[in-house]
Amino acid sequence: MLNYRAHAGDPANFAPRVSLSDILENRLTEQELQQFSDRIVLIGITDVTNRGNDSWSTPYGVREVPGVIIQGQMTSHIISAVLEGRNTISWLPLWANLLWVLGWSVLGGLITWYFQRLLSLSLVGAGAIASLYILCSLLFIVQGLWLPLIPPALAFLLTGSSVGYITYRLRKAW
Repeated sequence: MLNYRAHAGDPANFAPRVSLSDILENRLTEQELQQFSDRIVLIGITDVTNRGNDSWSTPYGVREVPGVIIQGQMTSHIISAVLEGRNTISWLPLWANLLWVLGWSVLGGLITWYFQRLLSLSLVGAGAIASLYILCSLLFIVQGLWLPLIPPALAFLLTGSSVGYITYRLRKAW
């Protein structure tokens, strides 16, 4: 996963760009040329209107970004991770994700089993879902760890609803 840098919400504007014709025809000032000193320079096509060009979708919307900009984003990502200690985005292995979802499922069942009044069950359930959201957000922001949010929330709610329905039916039958 790529940790994009985006200036004003646009990942295509994270680094300065100069056209090759401006360089070849010597239209740049010395100060403009100096900004590329001791920098990595990528050369590529940035025109996304031609469908034959290399362009990619990003999480920032429907506008496609040129492939050379994506390469620049990747280069920046790797260099800043090494030099600045910027977090890279990581995720858990499949078995750990399954345990994560299973744990929230069990928690939903236990909460429903323990809290039988609707008000307390609703408050504790809402608190658990809010805790799940906060935990996933904090781990992503602080550690760069991508934890699933929707599957454990659905497992929590579905297991809780199932246990609630079964216990209601059993109490009604007695």
